[in-house]
Amino acid sequence: MKRLMLAVSVVLSVGAHALAQDAGQIGVTLGYPSAVGVIWHVTDNIAVRPEISFSTGSTESPAIRSTFSFPDVSADLGETSSTTVTAGVSGLLYFGEWDKLRAYVSPRYTYARLTSSSGSTFSTDTRNSAYTVTGSFGAQYQLHRRFAVFGETGFGYNHARTTFSSVILLPVIPVGPNVPAPVSRSEEINSHSWSTRSGAGVIFYFK
Repeated sequence: MKRLMLAVSVVLSVGAHALAQDAGQIGVTLGYPSAVGVIWHVTDNIAVRPEISFSTGSTESPAIRSTFSFPDVSADLGETSSTTVTAGVSGLLYFGEWDKLRAYVSPRYTYARLTSSSGSTFSTDTRNSAYTVTGSFGAQYQLHRRFAVFGETGFGYNHARTTFSSVILLPVIPVGPNVPAPVSRSEEINSHSWSTRSGAGVIFYFK
């Protein structure tokens, strides 16, 4: 999250300097993959586009009972809940214009965090954080003074860190099935990847 705040502050500081020279339009963006953001044209050739996406949900799982062991072992998975928040900021540098069509290149930084927990008999806690740096080429077409569409594609680098911990309550046979013994496990995984990216969306301008 510190990396994201640093990137936002740098981009906005550059935008604030340019704004003093030539104020531009401000609008709301609705994009795919799903994200809601704001676009700020700090000059005729530079724009800043911060965005955010959010999802949360839960799932209930039935209890599982095994009759092939002695004593009988049952596992209650309980409810699993997860929340994902992704925030990012893009800089749009326009370099070409043909009538109502404008081309641009866009450096982009995003930070995502996922938390998931479940359990009763089998308890798990998963935390995933990832950041992505992408460079894209895009085009924007102005259908109306207050409405535009855009599409872009690019290539980027992703780094993710996942922390996984679990606790399983197993019966202790010498004492009895009603006395659980916890078995815990924790693990951290780091991954790196390169991938392509594409996106599209619409813009509604306020002014």
